[in-house]
Amino acid sequence: RQPRAQIAPAAELPLLAPSTAPVARLSPHPEVGSGSFESQRHVVQQQRQLVSSIALKIRESMDIEDIFNMTVAEVRYLLNTDRVVLFQFDDNWVGKIVKESVGPDFPAIIHEVIEDPCFRQEYVNYYRQGRVRAIDNVYAAGLQPCHIEMLAKYAVRANLVVPVLHQGNLWGLLIAHHCR
Repeated sequence: RQPRAQIAPAAELPLLAPSTAPVARLSPHPEVGSGSFESQRHVVQQQRQLVSSIALKIRESMDIEDIFNMTVAEVRYLLNTDRVVLFQFDDNWVGKIVKESVGPDFPAIIHEVIEDPCFRQEYVNYYRQGRVRAIDNVYAAGLQPCHIEMLAKYAVRANLVVPVLHQGNLWGLLIAHHCR
């Protein structure tokens, strides 16, 4: 058994909010949730190794741009998904896509500024409290029509949203989009 990577706390770095959701449940990998226990265990082990690798890379780098770029790329690989973005809020809850890793078949949305009144009214408080949300079908999840319209603009069919906290405040969101 390999030791887990330890990340030294750094007040200047935004952190992902803690989640109790198992990574395997959130993964679009076809092996997870079907097939043999052994194949599921193998996928979970691979995911854990990748998470440990990400944590180690973060610890080794003190350049925030490198950390953000590596995070979106590694999370996209980990989840085998089409797009991962880092979305940063301003004081009015208007967000901007500040980092992105996207597959070649999907449009890049880096630097997009998104003002989503539905988010501001309905979801900010949940994510401030550390909510992690995985939606396997945005059209059947009971989302507000304005939110579905915004997701459709980016060809999103499923997503995973994880809050990013900085000094206890909601800094932004790490979002994985599944577009196929």
